[in-house]
Amino acid sequence: MKRKFTKEHIGDDSFLTYQLAPEDVLDLCSLGMMKCNQIKGFLPICHSQLNQQQTLTYTLLTMLPLSQFLKKELSRKQILEILIGVTRTMDACNEWILSPARIVTEFEYVMVHSTSNKVSFVYLPLQSRAEQFELTSYLITLLDEIKIDTSEQDWFKSIYVLLESGDDFSQKSFLSQLEKWLADIFVKDRPIFNAMFEQSLEANETVAAYSTTKHLPKLINEGQSLKKQNFFSRIFTKQ
Repeated sequence: MKRKFTKEHIGDDSFLTYQLAPEDVLDLCSLGMMKCNQIKGFLPICHSQLNQQQTLTYTLLTMLPLSQFLKKELSRKQILEILIGVTRTMDACNEWILSPARIVTEFEYVMVHSTSNKVSFVYLPLQSRAEQFELTSYLITLLDEIKIDTSEQDWFKSIYVLLESGDDFSQKSFLSQLEKWLADIFVKDRPIFNAMFEQSLEANETVAAYSTTKHLPKLINEGQSLKKQNFFSRIFTKQ
């Protein structure tokens, strides 16, 4: 059954809200886990109650619905970052003992960060929610909606081949291949990174300056210097 969410704005902040129906029963264990931990791949959740009406609120930050994201042509980098985000979220479910059946998978409620392409799902901690979720089927459905440049068709088809390998499919191997493709993109663009690094040396900058750029993840805490020989070796470290 499809759940109805409402999008709200308070100042510059945006939220998704879900009002519990009379038949909805909260799973207090998973709700508490979501509230007390910043679990990668999921939107932050807040629970409130006024009289008999209970509400779940999810903070959106600078995110767009995946449905809106899919209206435009995506680059290879964007596709990989989205697929990696979805796959890693399933790993988070296993790590935190969360049920994939309680993930809201409709594209209009899956959020993508407007610059980093980070994917975040709504987790609905209801005892009554038991939607079927199967990773490979979901990813194939997602691929069917993606618009790509014609020059990427052969590479794009290879993702389908991996997902349609049946009993030979390995989530770990699939994620590893996605990360390798993404790493290859950074290696291709390495001269750009080299130039950026040389400029930072001349200005006696720290790596904190790089943590705000479009291409590089935050590697270490602000103010800590990074030696050149370690710079690129740590770019692809899993966050």
